[in-house]
Amino acid sequence: MNGFITAKKGFILVEVMVVVTLLALVFGAIFSLYFFGVNSFVRGTVRTDIQQNVRVAASYIIQEIRFANSLKVLNEGVEGSPGNEIEYTKPGDPSNRKYKIKRNIKNEVVLLTITGSLTSSNIIAYGMSELSFERGLEHTLEFALTGTEGGQDFRVQGAIRPRNL
Repeated sequence: MNGFITAKKGFILVEVMVVVTLLALVFGAIFSLYFFGVNSFVRGTVRTDIQQNVRVAASYIIQEIRFANSLKVLNEGVEGSPGNEIEYTKPGDPSNRKYKIKRNIKNEVVLLTITGSLTSSNIIAYGMSELSFERGLEHTLEFALTGTEGGQDFRVQGAIRPRNL
């Protein structure tokens, strides 16, 4: 033999370990950013759903109460605490139906239509953790709605002055 050492072609173990570590860091950062984006999207969607449900319920309450003939706040607590249910009638209703808006045990805002001994219900909005009504000054009805989902809350307060009272 000539005494020359021939060079071997390939990678040594330290080089492979460095490359694997760098790739793991890069992929970890990419997945972290991806999951952060997905989580932000889900939270935004949940927040949008809550806001939409609360706004729909508030709009419906305003629309219904604005033209009510009679209006009664039910289940008022002691010392003027707000009630959690209202009962009203509508003008021009030949069957003299009574209507109630309240929050049920499933956290849904529900419209109940009462005709004699028959009661029907329609769900107005989901995910409501609070619904309260209180008589305000100058024949107004003040209300507050809070929607909760996924640990996020959205609250709307308003006041209505019925035109027919």
